[in-house]
Amino acid sequence: MSTFPHHVTKRDAFLICVICALLGAVLSWIAFSSPDGVRVPREAGNAADWVAAVSGTIAAVATCVIGYAANSFTKAQADAGRERERRQNAILIQQMRAWVEILQRPHLNYQMFANGHLPGVRMNLSGACGLISGAAGVISLVPWDSTAWTLLGPSGVESWVDASGKAQMARETCQHFLKGHPDWTQPFDPQTTDGFQPMGLVFQVVHDAAIQLSAEIDRTVARLKASQDLH
Repeated sequence: MSTFPHHVTKRDAFLICVICALLGAVLSWIAFSSPDGVRVPREAGNAADWVAAVSGTIAAVATCVIGYAANSFTKAQADAGRERERRQNAILIQQMRAWVEILQRPHLNYQMFANGHLPGVRMNLSGACGLISGAAGVISLVPWDSTAWTLLGPSGVESWVDASGKAQMARETCQHFLKGHPDWTQPFDPQTTDGFQPMGLVFQVVHDAAIQLSAEIDRTVARLKASQDLH
């Protein structure tokens, strides 16, 4: 039996109704079916009227109890639904933060590679193409059509449009670079290899858009907490 703090349970309400019904039945039997009937003074009025009044009072009390229990249960159900919505919002916020982090990785990896500090990757054309191919794949992981983005406010929508457009541009630029360097055994110089330095600018643009989108997510979190839609 599920219960909610400070609320009447359905079991208690049911038991009250049963008790009230039994009391009404017993009083009615005494008044109308008992061999001896109800012995009350004549001045007290008709016994049947007296019993009917008591039964009516019991029924009224039962109705109030049932109504209170129903209202309490309805409120408890609404509170439970609100809590589920808060948890769902928290999950969506976590998803958006993860996607924003994904958008920042290509720029960070590019900087480390250009400086020769990316672990396990050699400073050659094969390493550069692997880096750019991986960046395109990572950026493609962001689901721009997810319902999570609907939590953003009006200014957040603008940032979403900007970031999604720049992510698309980055993917296409990555593909263009890879098509322009089919032979990964060719010599490589980060300063002179055709198209490599522009890729750094592309990843920088995506990174900056992700930072702006992250700020909008922070504003969304503050707004949801203020409206008690997020813990």
